[in-house]
Amino acid sequence: MFKAASAVGRVTELQTIRLLKLDSFVGDLHDQTNQDGTLAHNLSAKHFFAEEQGMLIVQIEFDLKFQDSKLASTGSQGIGIRATYELTYDLTHEFSDDPPPPQLRDFLFRSFAGVSAVHHLWPYWRELVYSLTQRFGVDPIVLPLIKFESETTEGTPLQKPPKKLPSDKGVKRKPPAKAHAKH
Repeated sequence: MFKAASAVGRVTELQTIRLLKLDSFVGDLHDQTNQDGTLAHNLSAKHFFAEEQGMLIVQIEFDLKFQDSKLASTGSQGIGIRATYELTYDLTHEFSDDPPPPQLRDFLFRSFAGVSAVHHLWPYWRELVYSLTQRFGVDPIVLPLIKFESETTEGTPLQKPPKKLPSDKGVKRKPPAKAHAKH
């Protein structure tokens, strides 16, 4: 079991991750909106709360389309991958004492599905895209790591810290060492 903080600040147990549906192809993309070498990536999340069992079921669908001039040389117009996953969370311990009011549940569970569940599932989606594109015989697509940032804190926009603090004037510092990774 995987435990994670939920949208309401409680610990949620991730029970299962299942791949429900997978469609993938190398061929003609019907939607020609992609430009050469770009990814079109969409996701959608749905949730269902089984109150009697204390289970939250989240379905997330990822959809990726890619076209590149290198693919055209192999006779293909593009790559498409669509996957639907189902995640099941056990909420019995969290809601046994103090469940959230019914009028807030949809908002809380929708927020949880759209952020936390996507975050939990992202490594599986990245691996699937990488391995499928490699099996298609093209350079594997490596999706970036996912990072969610809050836009506001107590109603004020978050700002990036300044590069130099006023007290740093006149102080010379060595630039940070660059990290190199082998692939």
